[in-house]
Formats: sequence, structure tokens, C-alpha cells
Amino acid sequence: MLCKNYVFSSPSRTEAVEGLRKAERERDPTFAGAGQYAYAALNMLSVEDRAKILSSVVQTSRFIDAPTLEEKKNQQLVEAGITSFVEQVDVTTALLEGGADVPLEDLQRLQQAGSNFAELAPDKAQANWRGACGSNHL
Repeated sequence: MLCKNYVFSSPSRTEAVEGLRKAERERDPTFAGAGQYAYAALNMLSVEDRAKILSSVVQTSRFIDAPTLEEKKNQQLVEAGITSFVEQVDVTTALLEGGADVPLEDLQRLQQAGSNFAELAPDKAQANWRGACGSNHL
């Protein structure tokens, strides 16, 4: 079917099917983006059949787009490292605010660790940094 072909040939299957789903919900083909032909084909079917097809395509897309076990493990390791990094920043910030001297090497190590995490998981690192530190920066 045209809908499945469109979704499974799209660079982001999940985004493609979400566009079709939103177009169906809003009754506006512009939400389907490049999938407007698929949306038109869907509308030749009954509401029940459209729902079944979209539901099936959503489940398949999410399964295919889901991270592998290795990717999940790596993401968990990155997140644990970011959490540890944020804790180290908190401790260092408290020391600095308390007037303690923190060796330059420690600050440079924190800066390098922050850069590494920002490269590995930019969205997650930025969210954790803002959440833990607000507007304070070293």
C-alpha cells in the first residue's frame, strides 16, 4: 500500500507516520508533509481501516527505529557518566563558592569531561547541565 511504502522509504519512519497520524486527526493534509499522496490514499478507506493501518505502521516503525540493546547500553553509560559529571561540577562549584582553591588541573579535567559528554549526547548533557547548574558556569 502507498501509505506503508511512503513511511518505510522515509528517512525517519516515526516522523513520517506521525505526520500522517496528525493529518488524519486534524483533517489537514499539510501535516502529512511529503506524505500527502499517502494521506489521500488513506482517505479512500473507512475510518476503521485507516486506524488499523496507521496503528500497524506506527508499531512497526517504532520497533524498527528503536535502539538496539548495545545502543541502549551505551546510552545508559553516557547518562550515568553525565550524572556523575554533574555531581562533580556541583561539588567543585560548592568548593569555589566556599572560597576553597580548586587546582587548575581539576577544572581542566571537568571541562574536558563536559566537552566529551556534550559530543556523545548533546541534548542530554545540555539538559542535565542546565538542570543542575542553572546559569552558573565554571
